[in-house]
Amino acid sequence: MPDDPHIIAPDDKFRAGLNGHAKKSEFAYSHRRPATVQLQSEAVERAIATMQERLGEPLSLDTLAAAATLSRFHFSRVFHHVTGLAPVQFLGALRLAEAKRLLLTSSLNVADVCFRVGYNSLGSFTVRFSRSVGVSPGRFRQLRDPSGPSYFDDDHDPGRQQHADPVFLASQISGRVQAGSALPGPVFIGLFKTPVPEGEPICCAILPDPGTYLMLRVPEGTYYVLAASFPWPDKGPEPLLQDSESLQIGRYGPVRVTHDEVLRDVDLLLRPALSTDPPVLVALPALLARLHTSNRAEARLSQHLTEMPDDCSRLES
Repeated sequence: MPDDPHIIAPDDKFRAGLNGHAKKSEFAYSHRRPATVQLQSEAVERAIATMQERLGEPLSLDTLAAAATLSRFHFSRVFHHVTGLAPVQFLGALRLAEAKRLLLTSSLNVADVCFRVGYNSLGSFTVRFSRSVGVSPGRFRQLRDPSGPSYFDDDHDPGRQQHADPVFLASQISGRVQAGSALPGPVFIGLFKTPVPEGEPICCAILPDPGTYLMLRVPEGTYYVLAASFPWPDKGPEPLLQDSESLQIGRYGPVRVTHDEVLRDVDLLLRPALSTDPPVLVALPALLARLHTSNRAEARLSQHLTEMPDDCSRLES
């Protein structure tokens, strides 16, 4: 039995689609007619609205396809094209995002939140939440009080590299974060293994404002880049929520990093989060606050990136 008993039970063909990759940029559909793109986006939005309205219920792929007014097979393909995820993955992320919202904005205890979002095992919910958000449900709730204790265990360093093998030290990713409007706070850039920003990032950086970023010592692999800007934690819990008006994000991926490779021009444009964006599950303000006060060399480097030349091509590998 899966950890989440209410998650969609896909058939073998649908399971095979879970290993697909997200679109590389915001312009993945430039080769399609605008009317087709609009119709597909609206169909996916209807399915996502159904997910959001019925998070605590068992949902089948047929039910979601019917909400999108598409055939079951076509719905799976279109949903993945629009969101970068299979419906089963997106639904699981939405359930955890709703759990975050309830923990911050309601008086429900953790067990009630667990059942409200469709889990029937508190243990499974706690493990899944902690792995995706970076802290347990109880510690995440403490984010409602900005003066509360540290949100990470003392031995948890979100800025560390998960692969310390020196053979990967020369690999880098650099680019520019741009914004179309005024931003509420600093910019976080993180590298994740999946299109859903969850768990501990492989590498990350902090910028006081939009500009050039650099991530060093990137392990070999395929990753997704997220940029996010939001107010500091002392502004209250609202910026932690996916539908926050103050949260702006930019996405890029997948990117493949090989041995000794230097990837430049991995640029991100910040914009308001859309309903079709995979939810940001990692507790970003807590992660940023920890990095901001860290004495590690990686964090210090990230805080001084404004001194870097604007032209990334001038950086030495």
